[in-house]
Formats: sequence, structure tokens, C-alpha cells
Amino acid sequence: MHFLLQRIHRAWSEGKVASLLLLDVSGAYDNVSKERLLHNLRKRRVSMGIVNWVASFLTSRSTSLKLQEYTDPSTAIQTGIPQGSPISPILYLFYNADLIEAFKTSETEAVGYIDDVSILAIGPTAPRNCKTLKAIHRKAEEWALKHGSQFAPAKYELVHFSRDPSYNTTHALRLPHATITASQYCRYLGLQLDTKLRWGHHREKMEAAATKRLSALSALASSTWDTGTVNLRQVYRAMIVPQMLYGCSACAIFTDNQAAIRAIRDPKTPSGQYILVEATRALDQLRNLGIQVKFRWIPAHVGVPGNEAADRAAKEAAENHLGEPEPETLKTLMATTKSIIRKTMKVEWEASWEKAKHGRELFKLGVKPGKATLDLHAGTHRAISSAITQMRTGKIGLRAYLAKIDKVETDKCECGYGPQTKQNKKRDNDRGGLVFKRKGEQPHCRNGLF
Repeated sequence: MHFLLQRIHRAWSEGKVASLLLLDVSGAYDNVSKERLLHNLRKRRVSMGIVNWVASFLTSRSTSLKLQEYTDPSTAIQTGIPQGSPISPILYLFYNADLIEAFKTSETEAVGYIDDVSILAIGPTAPRNCKTLKAIHRKAEEWALKHGSQFAPAKYELVHFSRDPSYNTTHALRLPHATITASQYCRYLGLQLDTKLRWGHHREKMEAAATKRLSALSALASSTWDTGTVNLRQVYRAMIVPQMLYGCSACAIFTDNQAAIRAIRDPKTPSGQYILVEATRALDQLRNLGIQVKFRWIPAHVGVPGNEAADRAAKEAAENHLGEPEPETLKTLMATTKSIIRKTMKVEWEASWEKAKHGRELFKLGVKPGKATLDLHAGTHRAISSAITQMRTGKIGLRAYLAKIDKVETDKCECGYGPQTKQNKKRDNDRGGLVFKRKGEQPHCRNGLF
């Protein structure tokens, strides 16, 4: 995905249009030819021991249909690879490797993962790219004939990427048996790509998906019963947070060099002026394309795998390779990118915690939420855990909060000591003790209900 996005941005920098065609292979696993797969493995110089193992793995296979009242006799399987087997995705990568290679030309790039195959055409206009894609698609049909596979043009997707409003991004691709209409969005490897790569559509989809999961999680939670706060938090981090953050590395840029950021913002006369000139020129080109560039500083080295190696490589390049041209593509470690994103999110949250308008009741306690906060809920009954959360956030059944949401007429406590808050009830508790009232009763000033 990163390679695909880099190629699109490079096309924009050259004043060109990038057109992406997403193919759909019908019944990818079911139509795999055993003989062709073994041939492809040998062609790729895979060890004969592995080839023989795969041949044995796909020999003498059978299947049967079992219903509640009937079991179909076993039937031999001559083609296909098993659905659900961990080895099947790897085998299919070898099976369609020739297809990916056939798509790579001077005007096209190809990226594929199992049956998700994409062709990226680069050209001066969308109509020109469609002609290129039509010619390339003939190679796909030739591959399908040799490999016993079928494409489903009805499920194809086409998007023309450009931020220049003068370019036509609606031109359709006309194939012999189908016409593919250009869309403003497409979904590839879980990412929602729009024609301008603004990521607004992706954020909307991720937010909707995360909200749906959060609603399901809320259905499992109650103020008096559920699996417990600690377990709910674990489910939230495992199921909802990854949904919200999926694809973040595709649209994030970070650096740990404060000096470089300051030099780009205010060049003055530091060393390496020629580097700053190139950086400034590149930034101007991006701005002319309508790309908003933001530089974010993140802590270096500590807990960020690969940074030390990157620093050593940078120093070596600066000392020994000043005269060599830069590589056409730059690669970023995925683990490093994810770690950087987490650290940046933490820094931004801490800044928000200090200055935000929300959560001020909790802020007044003087303790930042952290892992120690969970100790208050460990082994605690859900009803008590809910009461603790309500008291810490101030959103509890006392008049100070109920008046804000128009549930009572006044926030004043009957004791005459001001608004009925948890602090007021604590003072009252110190004087008269704590008494829990039945649900629906208004807590009295002397013996309040938290």
C-alpha cells in the first residue's frame, strides 16, 4: 500500500494522472490448478522438498456435504487449495506471481495480495490511462486461460487519482465484455481511497465501523452488571482501537530531528543549505498540488526500533555518498511507524488533557488517568466500579449534575452548603455517615447517596 501511494504522489509531482483498476478473481482458491501451481513453484526455484510436500498436500483430497438429516458421499477433489489453511495464502501468491509480473511495464505498476490484484496506470490523462489498462487487461485474460481462473468484471473498481480540477476523473474503462465506471472512492486492502487522497471518506468509514463495534460493546456493559471495567477496557483496546487506527501509517509523516524542523521553518544560514533548498522546493511543489504538509516532532531512539540503524545509515550517507543521487523510493519500517504513531498520540493526548474544556472534574483530582487508575476497579463489583467512575467524572445522580441536564430545577443541596456535589456529600458524610438509598429516591443532605 505504501508503494502504491508513493507512486501516485510521484505521478502528481510529474503533472500526471494515476488510474487504479482493482480486479476481482472469482473463486480464487477453488480454481487453483495443482499442476500449474507445482510448475510455478519450480519456476520460482522453490526447493524440491517443498514442491514434493505441496504435491502430497494436494493429493487424495476429498469433501462431503453434511446436513442435519443427510450426509453426502465423499467426493474426490482434483483442483483448488483448502479454504482456511494457513499455507493457502502463500501458495496463491506463487500461483498468481506471473500475473503481477505481466502487469509491470514502463507505464503501469501492479500490487497484489492473494485475489486482490490492482493495476496502476500512469499517464498524462485519464483517457490515455484507460487505453493502457485495456491493453494490460488482455494479459490478465491470457493468464486466466493458462491458470484455469476467471475474472468478474462486474466487481471491478476504477479510480482516477488527481488533485487538479482540470483533469477528467470520470472517464470509464471499456473492456470487450464490460464497461467499468470510474468512481470517486474505492476500497483496497481495507483502506478507503478517494481521488484526491484526502482520507475524509476513510475516516468516515473507520468511525462508522468503530462506532458499530462500540455500540455492541455497550450492549454488554451496564452500570450494575457486566464482565468488569478491566475486561471491557481490554476488549476496547483489542477490537475498537485497531479499527480506528487502521491505515494511519499511510497518511502520517513524523521526524525526530528538531533542528531540521527549525531549519526548514526558518532557514537563516545553517550548514547544509543545499539540502534546505531541495526540501523547500519539494514543499512548494506539494503546496502547489494542494497537499497540506505538517511536521511533527516525536521522541527519538527510546522504544523506537530501527532509529539507531537509521541514524547510522544517515551519517554514513552524509560522509561517503554526497555525490550519489537519491533512491527513487524510500522505505519505512512498519513497526517504527506504528510506534511513532502511538507516541505522538500520547503526546497530543497529554497536551489535550492539560488544556481541554472537557473532563475538568477529573482534572481537578490532580492525577492523570493511567494504568494505576485500573487498580481501583480490579476485583470490584460492577455497581461499585460504576459508582467510582461516576464520582471521578462528576456525572453522578446529584443535583449539581442533574441540573445541568435539566433533570432537576436547582443544583442546591438541602443542607444549605451550596451545590449538591460529591465534595459536599463527602463533608456531609464526615458529619453524619453514609447511607445508600433505594433507586429513585432523592438523596437527603445528611445521609447522601453517591
